[in-house]
Amino acid sequence: RQITYYNDISEPLPFDIILALSKRLNNAPIRFSIVANNLHRFNLRFDEKEPEFESSTNNETTGQETSDWYSSAGDNILRHLTLGMELMPFDSFSFRLGYNYRRRQELGVADRMSSVGLSWGIGLKISKFEFHYGRSHYHLAGSQNHITVGTYLDQLF
Repeated sequence: RQITYYNDISEPLPFDIILALSKRLNNAPIRFSIVANNLHRFNLRFDEKEPEFESSTNNETTGQETSDWYSSAGDNILRHLTLGMELMPFDSFSFRLGYNYRRRQELGVADRMSSVGLSWGIGLKISKFEFHYGRSHYHLAGSQNHITVGTYLDQLF
């Protein structure tokens, strides 16, 4: 529920249903993860509307609608998923890699996709502190960098 209204207008709050699974391999220092988000809404495609022009041609169906439905259904399913992998060769070091298909489709530039949708990071544990760095590629115009320093208070004192 929104507590304070801006300009006396009640705005809808975001809602998301998420299901996440993670599995670490028994005999290898690798963890795989998959996250499915926006499960309450199937269609996540953003279809840009093209301007409508009057045409003198006859609009007949070509049979392509069936293949378009399959490709759009597969595209919608992939837009719900985020994939991740973590490599932990030592207890004090980890390397992480992630891929977000929806981000790549919506924010990428068709001529030059580059690494849009990819994210990566490293983690180091030194003494009683953990240092993490992550980089997310949203668009060619720039990426986000995340730095985290953490500790467990019961181990610190």
